[in-house]
Amino acid sequence: NAGERLAFQAKIKFESSGATAVCNPYTWGSDRCSDFFMYTYTQGIRHYRRVAWIASDDPVDGWYEIAGVYTLNEDQANAEFAKVYFDGAVANLDVIVDDVEVKKIPQTCQELTLNPSFEESTAFWSFIDRGYSKVSLYSPGAGGESDFALRSYDRGSSEWRGIRQQLDNRCFVVGAEYKISAKFRLLNPSTGEGETCDTNVQYNSGERTQCPSVVVYGWQCEGDDVYWRFWNQIPGFDWDKDSFNDFENSFMVTDQLASCKSVHVYVHQVNRNWDIVMDDMKISAAGTDAPTYAPTLFPTETGVITTPKPTVPPTSMPTVATVTDCPGDTTGPMEVAAGPIMLAKSNSLCILTKAVVDANGAM
Repeated sequence: NAGERLAFQAKIKFESSGATAVCNPYTWGSDRCSDFFMYTYTQGIRHYRRVAWIASDDPVDGWYEIAGVYTLNEDQANAEFAKVYFDGAVANLDVIVDDVEVKKIPQTCQELTLNPSFEESTAFWSFIDRGYSKVSLYSPGAGGESDFALRSYDRGSSEWRGIRQQLDNRCFVVGAEYKISAKFRLLNPSTGEGETCDTNVQYNSGERTQCPSVVVYGWQCEGDDVYWRFWNQIPGFDWDKDSFNDFENSFMVTDQLASCKSVHVYVHQVNRNWDIVMDDMKISAAGTDAPTYAPTLFPTETGVITTPKPTVPPTSMPTVATVTDCPGDTTGPMEVAAGPIMLAKSNSLCILTKAVVDANGAM
């Protein structure tokens, strides 16, 4: 269906004259790698879409990982014909592919990011703008020597460069609340030593000393694009340059964010001379589940539930004494039986006297 997301993954290897060759995933030039494409045909309409690419230049035994996420439009969802293929590498390279997968991604709005902890893979995370920055696995991660994190490096052209991932925009329902959590380090690219940022600077300072922030970036939204930048809100937070630093913030979905056709999470806007190292990047549902447009289901039990009879008999209806005429001027008083009295409008004057009888029967 339109709006559903597909995950594209494969292993890809390049050879020249039978020998393993390398490619450059960070360029559009002649030495570039192949990308993963999807072709669909629907009633004369053809779509060619790049759906995945190699994000990190760290092949294992010559095999690169290629992965990506793509959201189907109406034509693609109703395609009469579809195929996937690989294209882009120079013609004198042989291209070998293995473990090719195309899977539907379930809509899981409790956790929005895919591969948040980089378990031996950079899958579904990417650089921002090919040719201007790079990403790779980094070890040790926040969990220790056997753990991995993601490193954004070679960002010398602009603070804009960094890391991104596409999120499921179907989860952004008005009123839904999400918590952002992550762990960050900043490294000197030459020495590998930690860098110190200023936690009191929550903007792009002239000295470029701001700490990492997390951006929710919505495209094609009503009114304009959404660019929400979140700073660390952990009370008393101090930056430790020699270890991973916890990050937390939260947000609520507005009408404008809910209208966006595409939503990404970005980590960038940090001093371009520093490498960004990130681990355990999560955007998790907070509080109650987000509302949906699904109809309310019928109750699971049917039938009429009867009210049990009361254990104490109800009080009988009281007796009401009715006086239709006031006594005449020359007649004696009229006694009315004990109990409630109903009064009605009369053309003559009546005097009502309440008589109280004691325990001995005297008035």
